[in-house]
Amino acid sequence: NQPFRFDSKVVTRPGGHGALLENLNTIEADLIFIKNVDNLLPDDLKAPMVFYKKVIAGLLLKHVKIIRSYLSVLDTLPRLEEELEEEILTYLKKALSFVPSDGYFKLTKEDKLSFIHGILNRPLRVCGVVKTAVPTGGGPYWVEDQYGSYLQLVEDAQIDLNDGTQRALREESTYANITDLVICPKDYLGQAFDLTNFINKDTGFISQKSYHGHKIKAIELPGLWNGSMAYWNTLLVEVPPETFAPVKSILDLLDEKHFVH
Repeated sequence: NQPFRFDSKVVTRPGGHGALLENLNTIEADLIFIKNVDNLLPDDLKAPMVFYKKVIAGLLLKHVKIIRSYLSVLDTLPRLEEELEEEILTYLKKALSFVPSDGYFKLTKEDKLSFIHGILNRPLRVCGVVKTAVPTGGGPYWVEDQYGSYLQLVEDAQIDLNDGTQRALREESTYANITDLVICPKDYLGQAFDLTNFINKDTGFISQKSYHGHKIKAIELPGLWNGSMAYWNTLLVEVPPETFAPVKSILDLLDEKHFVH
């Protein structure tokens, strides 16, 4: 619990994979594919993984088109009328799994338009997730904040396992963390978002690490697909387990998926 020194110097570094958000911010692309570094498959088993990458990319492009269409219409209106409001709220709920907080319904029509515009005009991602018999390493859960309730990827470290309700929800979970991710980092006008504006900075971690044989505590940035993408619009899609072959330890290489066929 004191600053760690090595060779008389305080050791600092960007902590956790949330540091990779800065890398994403510098990529000039309309679509970016992200894959877990430990999701490894032999070449002869990659066909399903390649196919489902195309599937989630196609789904992303479909919703990019829908969202940009709504935003273009909202730009022409002075206030949000009831019929369009109902249509967009239904889309947010059914497609993006987003339900605004009770405070939204107390807003004026002008403020509702501003709120909905802000919710739609966010980076968009499609996440492939697999079913799991044993909850491990986090996964998709409903979360709630000042904006509303929505699906979010949550790490185990963010769950209070001393709370009986939260522990029970975790044990009942049926999906593991993401296997594949495809994102659109541009807004509806084709301009790149500043992705640092969509971080939940309250979701950093304190983790146990080692440095040259010394056990240390490290403060990590919000995880790349957790807190660092907390305020993105998110679609979660079930993909088959054959697209996922994690290697967390050398013993995982004994799994049949990693054999050369």
